[in-house]
Amino acid sequence: NSAKCGRCNGRVASWDVAGRTCYACAACQPLDPSRAEEAEAAAPPKLFNSHCAGESLEARLAQPAKLRVAELREALTAAGLDAGGKKAELVSRLQAHRLQGADAAAAP
Repeated sequence: NSAKCGRCNGRVASWDVAGRTCYACAACQPLDPSRAEEAEAAAPPKLFNSHCAGESLEARLAQPAKLRVAELREALTAAGLDAGGKKAELVSRLQAHRLQGADAAAAP
């Protein structure tokens, strides 16, 4: 449940297989060369908050897609932003706010 492999720090890809999302690192879990087409069709991993291998709030705050809706609303309210809408809207609003803050901090 991360964009990089915990073992080699390589890129993690994901596929939908029979209604489930499958994750693999191309370096640590190489695909059979005869299935190269499937590797090309791989998408970036879908991030989510795992109930089996939970992460701290601090770790999830770094990746808003992993936050629960209540946590997103709390973060948006604390930033003085609208906390209404669906999760995808809340994630993009928080990310946009963070990018604006980073841009403002970087400006001379």
